[in-house]
Amino acid sequence: MRKIEQQMCEAVRQAKTWKSDNTQVLTYKGGQTLILLHDNLIAFRDAPWEDLRPNAPMFEEYPTRTTCSRLSALGFDVCIRQFKPYIDGIRAKDWSPQQQQPEAVTNKDVSIFDDAYYA
Repeated sequence: MRKIEQQMCEAVRQAKTWKSDNTQVLTYKGGQTLILLHDNLIAFRDAPWEDLRPNAPMFEEYPTRTTCSRLSALGFDVCIRQFKPYIDGIRAKDWSPQQQQPEAVTNKDVSIFDDAYYA
């Protein structure tokens, strides 16, 4: 995990507003937390007791290695295959938090920086 991702995760855990380069965490008094990459919302939670949720439509629109890396650092099972983003083994455009993860589509043994990851 990159240093910027460690700092991002720490800011989320401590519910603190933080910014470094292209990544920022915004935390509001009501407990809402937003994680942004290049000013695009990549993940959020509406209250401190809720789990983080990825912004699937944004990931579908911008399936980049950086977005994938940041979401992975936040604990999401994400990958990009044939230029199509997946969250929990489900196409990002079809993903919802209630869906279960099918094991057949995920590949946790391949690094996101490996060219085979994007094949």
